[in-house]
Amino acid sequence: GNNSIVFVCDETVRAAIEKVGIDYDIAREYDITGCYAAYIQDAVPICSTYLNIMKPLEYTISGGYDAVTGNPVGLKTSTDFESYDAFYNCYLLQLKECLESVTEIEYAMSEFTSYINPQSLLSGVTLSSIENGIDILGGGATRANTTVCCGGIANVCDSLAAIRELVFESKR
Repeated sequence: GNNSIVFVCDETVRAAIEKVGIDYDIAREYDITGCYAAYIQDAVPICSTYLNIMKPLEYTISGGYDAVTGNPVGLKTSTDFESYDAFYNCYLLQLKECLESVTEIEYAMSEFTSYINPQSLLSGVTLSSIENGIDILGGGATRANTTVCCGGIANVCDSLAAIRELVFESKR
């Protein structure tokens, strides 16, 4: 196996945790886990949702249709953009819609997670699960720490820069 050393800015991580409504006393006891994610103790540490953020760009270009299947998937939008700003704002709308969709699906699936994938070991070392006698994924945690992992960030940045330059500025 391989290991790595991770340096994080403790003050920044705590501030980010507090920004989502977690008290300072709880935020200061966070742990770094897995792929360098901040884990709030007594929370459900799940990252089961992944979003390729190139798909909303595809939906922006195609007016909300999947390029492979041809099915309407994203928001139905125009494909005629007067400016890059209009194009980019449409991308942000498609991205927001995708994030809302995957979040909705994640919440719907979360009620079944403890049946599909019970976490006996994690529940046995999580204070609130021990006190309640409930699996951490089935309501034993005091709070959720579920995240959406976004992939394709470099690709979408490169693509947006190329579209801006070639389509809207150079008009090639």
